[in-house]
Amino acid sequence: MMKRFWRVTALLLTLAMILPLIACSSQGGDIEVPTSEETTTEEQPEVTKAKKKKFELVEHTMGEIAGDILILGERTYIEDGALTVNWPCSGFEIKFESPEGTDFAFSLDTNYQNYIKVIVDGTPINNRFAISSKTEKKTVARGLEPGVHVIRVLKDGQIGTAAGNYCKFTAVHLEGTILHTENDPKPLYLEFIGDSIWCGGGALGNTANSSTFANETSGSAAVPYLTAQAMNADYNVTARGSIGVFSRFPTENGKNMLELFPLLNGYRDDTPYTPRRTPDAVIICLGTNDPKSAAGDFVRDGKTFIREIREVYGKDVPIVWTYGMMNRLHFHTELEMIQKAMGGEENGIYLLQLKYGQNGSGSGADNRHPSAADHEKNVEILVPYLKDLLHLS
Repeated sequence: MMKRFWRVTALLLTLAMILPLIACSSQGGDIEVPTSEETTTEEQPEVTKAKKKKFELVEHTMGEIAGDILILGERTYIEDGALTVNWPCSGFEIKFESPEGTDFAFSLDTNYQNYIKVIVDGTPINNRFAISSKTEKKTVARGLEPGVHVIRVLKDGQIGTAAGNYCKFTAVHLEGTILHTENDPKPLYLEFIGDSIWCGGGALGNTANSSTFANETSGSAAVPYLTAQAMNADYNVTARGSIGVFSRFPTENGKNMLELFPLLNGYRDDTPYTPRRTPDAVIICLGTNDPKSAAGDFVRDGKTFIREIREVYGKDVPIVWTYGMMNRLHFHTELEMIQKAMGGEENGIYLLQLKYGQNGSGSGADNRHPSAADHEKNVEILVPYLKDLLHLS
């Protein structure tokens, strides 16, 4: 009897422990089984899986928020309620607060191939966004955590050269409150004028293959943008591949830099460029596309171009003419002639040889475009040079 009593008692105790677990499992309790959608990994930036939520994104047109965003590039402007971006690294920066978190999207209207670079809270998104037609709502950041965020959006490719080309951001979409970003100018402003080197042509490539040149071009990986970021400077990049001081591109509607610089967008129309401010220095990278056989034309037009720059700005701004990143000493002698004729360093005309790299895209021993690593090495040369020139600590 006693043995049976203890066996029954043990059985009852065991059942008492198991039944609550069975009940909890059958009712679901607090256990959440992820759906296939939640466990799918997508190539999207800043994805938060901890809390699934469908955000209610509100559209804000660029015209409405123009006073609250930071407009990047001195030739970037609001037109018909949209932000027109033409030149490399033009774009905008927006700051907002989202108490519940948010996705972020933009609307872009364009009629030619563009590459858009997005930087979220200081971290660049690995994948650029290739857009060649009107896009009503392009989501570029998903599941941002609750709090304050800063997103920078850049046109990372080159300006369109057809007369009817356009590229403009029309709106942003987010859940939260847009915070005012001061548009007060930074103490330092740099103007960069050049060809495909300043556009970052081939910077994302690492072979001599030119067939994918367009999608290997990245202004945000090139000397101008990287220098401005390193020096905490406002900037403008007036650059286009395949042009020179006097060499035109393309064959139809072709322009050279002597013709382009005084205009807001010389490929579109003849609207003059009216500077909002005067740069502390102008850094040039031109001459690679001007034929060596026309050295006399290069000297003549080089001197004219320096006069033109100073006429546009109404001041004898310091001009640093760089060379050597592709064709080594191409036009070095002619540049020295230009410098001497224009008054030399005493008149604010400087020459700076940069390093030649062979890791980027292109063909021929002297015609490979610099790689991203080449650009970074040259930033290490240019930044201290400019700090010394401009007496910056």
